[in-house]
Amino acid sequence: MNNQQTNEKFYNTRWFLWILIVFAPYIGLILLIKNKPYSKKKNTILISYCCIITLILALSSYSENKNIDTTSTQATNIEASTVGSNDSVEEQKKKEEEQKKKEEENKLAEQLTFTGTMNLTSIEGKVVVIIDTNVPDGGLFEVTIVNSKLDSMSDFVTAQSGKVYKEFAIPKNWGVGYISSLAMFRFNLSDHPQPENIKAMYGQNGEKMLGKQAVEHNAGGKNGNIEVKTIAYPNEDAIKEEQAKLFSKTLKEIVKASEGVILSINPRGNDWSMVDVVLSDSWYYSMDHEKERFAEQVQQLIETSVKNCGIISQNSYVSVYYYDNYNKRLAEPKILGGYKILK
Repeated sequence: MNNQQTNEKFYNTRWFLWILIVFAPYIGLILLIKNKPYSKKKNTILISYCCIITLILALSSYSENKNIDTTSTQATNIEASTVGSNDSVEEQKKKEEEQKKKEEENKLAEQLTFTGTMNLTSIEGKVVVIIDTNVPDGGLFEVTIVNSKLDSMSDFVTAQSGKVYKEFAIPKNWGVGYISSLAMFRFNLSDHPQPENIKAMYGQNGEKMLGKQAVEHNAGGKNGNIEVKTIAYPNEDAIKEEQAKLFSKTLKEIVKASEGVILSINPRGNDWSMVDVVLSDSWYYSMDHEKERFAEQVQQLIETSVKNCGIISQNSYVSVYYYDNYNKRLAEPKILGGYKILK
């Protein structure tokens, strides 16, 4: 019996079993179930104890692992959040830089887009030209005025605070009539170059200029062109009075040039789009083809005079009817042109 105890394996001994029950209950549980070294009641108590301790240790280990996983996840999330935050800051910074660059480009484009509008007024023997523009101070404009006889005056004027201002004293020999003004922001005149600050902005030849009013010139750049404006000088009433005098004089000349054939020229009512011409008896002694040619020529003269004097619009038509001294109709216009000779 002593030999059996001596030869018994150590892991089957009770003392080793108790070490396992205390320090490794899950292994002790296995040996208890396998060897059953004690009575049934005692084995049951020890097995229950090992089960409880093993369960407690298992739950504790699971909790620790879960905490570690949670901590690891939080750390990962924090790291990812930090990286994302850094990326977001960089992206926002990039967007702000792009926005700033775009705003600067738009501002430059706005500055380079030439704009200019002109206004004319007539004051006490003068015509005043005022131009509103976005050209910086010092920009040089050529301003010209011209009348219906093609007489002209011009000068070079600099822009100040967004304005170009020029007064022209009108010579007496210009008389009454319409005066037009032309203005240009020029870069192709060597005798009148733009200042350095203007060339630095728009280019040496204005090649950087933008906008609908920027017009290419022969030096490879652009000029700023302003729409032509026209004014009645000295005023509309004076022009109408002058035109009435001119028209009356023209009609008298037409009557005189007819050498007694035309006795009078009058509008029908007050409407000069329909005109009645009274002819002398000389009409009856001409051939029909001569009468038709005469009627057409006189109609053209009257229509041109009426239009040139501003009595009717340029796209209107003047119908001329011919009568004798006894109010008998001699000729009338055809629908498709020419004249029908009645007598």
